[in-house]
Amino acid sequence: MEFSGVLQLFDYNVLTNTLTQIGNRHSIGSNAREIELTKINELSFLVSFRDYEGNIFYLKTEDGAETWSEQQYFPGISSGDRVINVTLHNGNLYAAQSENESIKIITGTSDASEWSTPSEVFLNDAPVPYASVYSNGSELFLVFEEEKYVELIDEYQTDISFLVSNDDGITWSEKINTLTLSEPICFLKLL
Repeated sequence: MEFSGVLQLFDYNVLTNTLTQIGNRHSIGSNAREIELTKINELSFLVSFRDYEGNIFYLKTEDGAETWSEQQYFPGISSGDRVINVTLHNGNLYAAQSENESIKIITGTSDASEWSTPSEVFLNDAPVPYASVYSNGSELFLVFEEEKYVELIDEYQTDISFLVSNDDGITWSEKINTLTLSEPICFLKLL
C-alpha cells in the first residue's frame, strides 16, 4: 500500500501525552517509504527521504516548518537501498551512505546550502547494508551493519560495528565490533 506524500511535524509532550503541530504541512513530490528527521535548531529541520522507487532526497525548513525548500538531492547520491541519515556536529551536517563494502561521508553546512562530494572513510571486508552517523557533541560515531557468513553454523549473521572520529570526521578509529545478531536491526534516533 502506498501513501501520498504529506509531511507534518509535531511536538510530542511526554508529560501531557499531547501532540502539537509545528508549522505547515508540506506535500512531497513522491511517495515516501523511509524518513529521517534531523533537528538543526529550534526553527530548522532537515528531512531525508527514500521513496518507493529508491530515490533519495531531502527537504529543509529554517522557519519552524512554516515554509519548506524544494526537493533536493545529496551530491553524488540520487538513489539507494536506505534513507540517508544526517546528524549535526560542531556546526556542520554529516551524512552517511553505504554502498557494497564502502562507507562514505558527506559534509554540509548547517543550513544544508553546500555539501561536499562523497568521501570514502571506510572499506569493509564484508557488505555493509546500512550505515548511520551520530554525534554525542564531542565525537562522531559511524555505526554500521555487516553481513558475514559463518561456516561453522552455515548461516549469515549480522554484526553491529562502529568507528569513532575525534576530529570532525577527518580521521576515524579502527573498526570496533559491538554486537552479533541473527536478524538485522533498525536504528532509532531520538531528538
